[in-house]
Amino acid sequence: MKKLSVLLLFILSFALILSACSLPTSTQETMPTPIILVVTEASTPDIVGTLVAATMVAYQQQSAEQTAAVPTATIELATATPAETATTTATPTDVVSSLGTPTWKDEFNVSKSWYLQDDEYTVIDIVDGSLVMTSLQAATWTGWSLHYNQLENFYLEGKINLPTCNAADRYGLVFRSPDYIQGYFFGVSCNGQYNLSMYNGSKFVTIIPWTPSGAVLTGANAQNKVGVKAIGDKITLSINGTELQTITNADYKKGTFGAFIAAVNTPGFTLKMDDISYWTLP
Repeated sequence: MKKLSVLLLFILSFALILSACSLPTSTQETMPTPIILVVTEASTPDIVGTLVAATMVAYQQQSAEQTAAVPTATIELATATPAETATTTATPTDVVSSLGTPTWKDEFNVSKSWYLQDDEYTVIDIVDGSLVMTSLQAATWTGWSLHYNQLENFYLEGKINLPTCNAADRYGLVFRSPDYIQGYFFGVSCNGQYNLSMYNGSKFVTIIPWTPSGAVLTGANAQNKVGVKAIGDKITLSINGTELQTITNADYKKGTFGAFIAAVNTPGFTLKMDDISYWTLP
């Protein structure tokens, strides 16, 4: 059982903040144990204070919205505003073919620069050249891990392997997270759907609802390349090199990036991200 506390260790340099969060994507029957936030490398009091404050606000929001119903994969906490638009595209070509050598790539040969702290819902580690994330309970609880690099205009792609993958269990990329609490979540489900949402510090807001796509590989031992291109307020989602949708949204203009996981049907649902790369764009 994790301690019900927040452990903060301040060091002088901000450059190596390792942070992430774990929050539910739908209402829960009982209030979960508060997340343990551990900053193991350099940070500033203002950043850490913002992180803790935003996390506690999120818990208060979730507590106020509790119901006795068991969460299901179809529950969404909120809908996007009318100003956010989406257009469907179909480009069955490899997005990275014209981009050349990545600006940055991590093949997880060493444990550095990623948040690896566990809580009672999510276990995160780097093992044998993969970022391994396990969602312990089928509670629609979202756990994520972020790298500290800040991106603005970019193409980001992660290669994600799934030893087992069932029904609405979900995973994907986090990007443009301005403060390790907020940001966009590009989700992929084990039943061949994708969506885009954002966490605004207190709740998830749907931008693109769950949408079926033949580009998503499903079943045991499936491997998907999950990619997102962001230039200004234009965000384009892709799976395995196929562009899916482009939307217009300017809520977050830059921030950190990483991966997330949420078990909906399978306790112990696990992903292995073998590598992640980004290309900076003008």
